[in-house]
Parts: sequence; structure tokens; C-alpha cells
Amino acid sequence: MKKIHKLQFISLIIILFGALSYKTYEQYINIHNTQKLLILNNSESLATFIEAFRSTYQDRFIQNHIEITDKTMKLLPVQTISEISQRFSSSVNGDIIIRTVSDRPRNPDNMANDFELEMIKFYKKTKTLESQFVEKEDGYYYTKALYITPLCMKCHGKREDAVPSIRDKYEEAYDYKLGDVRGLISIEIKQKEYFSGLYDDLKENLMITILMFLILSVFIYLLIRKISSMEDEHIQKNKKQQELLFEQSRMAQMGELISMIAHQWRQPLGAIAATSLDLNLKLELENFDIQTQEGRDEARDYFLSSLKNIDALVQNLTITIDDFRNFYKPNKQKQQSLLHVPMQKAYTILKSTLSNVEIIEKYDSKEILELHENEFMQVLINIVKNANDNFILKSTQNASITISTWDTQVSSIMSICDNGGGIDPLILAKIFDPYFSTKSEKNGTGLGLYMSKIIIQEHHQGKLSAQNTSDGVCFTIELFKKDVANAN
Repeated sequence: MKKIHKLQFISLIIILFGALSYKTYEQYINIHNTQKLLILNNSESLATFIEAFRSTYQDRFIQNHIEITDKTMKLLPVQTISEISQRFSSSVNGDIIIRTVSDRPRNPDNMANDFELEMIKFYKKTKTLESQFVEKEDGYYYTKALYITPLCMKCHGKREDAVPSIRDKYEEAYDYKLGDVRGLISIEIKQKEYFSGLYDDLKENLMITILMFLILSVFIYLLIRKISSMEDEHIQKNKKQQELLFEQSRMAQMGELISMIAHQWRQPLGAIAATSLDLNLKLELENFDIQTQEGRDEARDYFLSSLKNIDALVQNLTITIDDFRNFYKPNKQKQQSLLHVPMQKAYTILKSTLSNVEIIEKYDSKEILELHENEFMQVLINIVKNANDNFILKSTQNASITISTWDTQVSSIMSICDNGGGIDPLILAKIFDPYFSTKSEKNGTGLGLYMSKIIIQEHHQGKLSAQNTSDGVCFTIELFKKDVANAN
């Protein structure tokens, strides 16, 4: 599996796991909030009932002038509620504790604990809130403030105004004013999963989801591996097809170059034949007097000069065939070279066909580049030969090709510009497409510029582009420096 596919797989798994985790957490929060809301509603109902129960008992004691004695004191609301709360708490195994408490209790058993004292201070400070619901690690705590009402003033106002039996029985918890916080109803509900069934279902669904997640992960992994394998096969297939196109292009170009060589050899071979004929005629006509030393010297000098000319012509033929052989020599290794060197080598192959074309060279690039030299020459030959064919087709007068090189901060650039009138804008964007040719009637293959772009882009990590100018077309080759090419 390729690195990019591994990253895609990992990213997808992370996204799926994140979505699963979020959904599970959301379900848990919904259950938890539902449980919390249910407990709150039950607590409010209990507090409302206790408050009504307490008010009813207070009314009965005061309206009926019941004297507070040891026997009747146990019927007071604060006493009765405490006893009821204890019995209720026992019936639910201590899960719910209900108390009426105060920071100034008359019964020490009703003294508020630290949390309840904190809540009493809170209600005294706010003076408007009636209840609070707090969730802690060990349980839920509901408190409802008990504010002094006119009825309460009969027992908790000024002592001298209190009911005699209360005044005689208790010495504390007087001097309250209307609206003061007397205490609070405190309901403690221990932490317990009241929706254990729903939590069990959640756990079961979570296990099923995790199993499905693992199965899906394996399926996605195998699918990505399959896609990666198919992609590799497709790349290899394209690579082979590209190599076939490349070879087809080179073979077509080879035929053109053989024609060039034949044209380039015609003059040296003609000169060799003429020199050979001249020597043969000299001997047949006995132009040299070999009976004398002077005649023999003259014949020797003439023959040596002619043979020297023949040797020079043969050397020229050898150089031509060596250039051709080196151009087609397979070489996968890159060579270090200045940008204009392959152009100079390509020109030695093309010069016989460019006799009527002015070549203007402006080489300013100083950057040493790593090139597949023969492939790069193939690109240059394609471009220059296309320009020359266009000159011939249009009978261009004063034909010229300007070749320039220069360096930028990130790349080295070569431009090859001609004055052949340019390319039809309607087809300019298609000239690098495979099998697209403007000279089909002349057996154009339509592969030259396509393979040229492949060579520059894929083999040299560069760019090849074409733009029309005022009098022709410019082909631009941009080769990036190694660190920039790697970044791209």
C-alpha cells in the first residue's frame, strides 16, 4: 500500500472512530441528562409535598392553640418530617435522605451540615432563588429555601410575641423578619443508575458498533489495498504504453534523421568520388613524368594532398555517424551539463537541413543541471525540426530561430523562438496531445511534442509550454532546481 493510501486509510479510520465516539458520548449524555431531569422533577415533587405537609401542621398547631409539651412536641412539623424522612430513607435502603435543616435549629438533630450551611448562605445572599439542584460525584443534592412567612412569625419573631408554650420551651431561633431564610428542605439522592437498562442497551449497542467498526475497517483496508494494486497495474500499463509511444516516436525520428544523414553525406561522398576520379584520370593520362625525380615528387605531393582531403571528408562522415549513434545510444543515467550543451549537439545533427535558417544563440545560463542528455536532445530536435518544416511549408523569408537560456532563483530556462508566423490559436492548446499533428498529409506521427512534454515533465520534473509571439511561436523549457523539483 502506498504512503498516500496509508494516510487516507488512517484519516478515514480516525474520522469514523471520532464519529462513533461522538455518537456514543451523545447517547450517554442524553441518558444521563434524562436521569438528571427525572431526579430533579422527583425532588421538586418531594419538596413541594414536604412544604405543604409542614404548612398544614403549622396551621393546626397555631389555629387550635395546641400547647407545646413533651408529648405534642413530637407532632411539630420539624420533628414529624425528620421521623418520616428516616422511615422513608430506610424503605429505600438509604438512597434518598430528606431533612429540614437550619443554621439556627432548635433541635440539634436539624443542624445543617457543611454543604447545607453553604447553601443557606447562598440563599441569604441571593434572596430570590427558591431552589438549587447540584450534581456531585457521590449523588444529587436538591435544596429548597424556607423563607419566614407571617405564620412563621408566631414562633420565630420576637420572643415576647411568640406562642407561650414555644417561648417557654425554647430560648433560641427568634428575631427573624419576614422574608428571612429560616432554613431549607434538603434532599440527598445517592448516585445510582436509575436507567441501568438503558445503559446496558447502550453498552451492548456500543460493542456491536465497535465490532461493525472493526469489520468495516478491515473491509476499507482491503478495498484500499485493491485500489492501490489496481492503480499500480494501471500505472505500469501506462508506463509500458508510454515507452511504446516513446520508441515509436524515436523510430519515426530516426527515419527523419537518416534522411538528414543521407543529405549531409551527399556532399562529402561526392567530393571523395570526384577526388578518386581525378586521381584515376591523372594516372590514365600520365600527367606526371615519373621518369624524373621532379615528376615523381610532383605526383607524390598531389596524391598525398588528395588523400589528405579524402581523409578529412571521411572524418567528417565518421563524426556525423558518431553523433547519430550517440543520440540513439540507450542511457538511463543523468549527466551533469549546462543547458545549452545538448542544443549544440542537436545542432550538429540538424545543421545540414538548416542551411537557409539563421540560428541566433544567447546562452546566459550558468547552472549545472542533471539531464538525460539524449532524451533532452530529442526534445530540442523535435522543436527545431518542426520550426524548419514550417519555414519550408510557408516559404518563410529570412527565417531565423533564436535560442536563449537564463537562470532564475528557482529554475533554468531555455526558449526556442522562430519567426514562422506562429500556430493557429484554435489548435495551440492541442499540440501536446498524443497523435495530434498538423502535417498528417506528410506522414506526421503526432507523437513528437507529446513525447517531448513527457520527457520534460516526468523525466526532468520541468515544464514545457508554447506561446505565440508577434511573428512566430516560442517554446519554453523550464527545469527546476533540485530542491524546488522535490518540493513540487
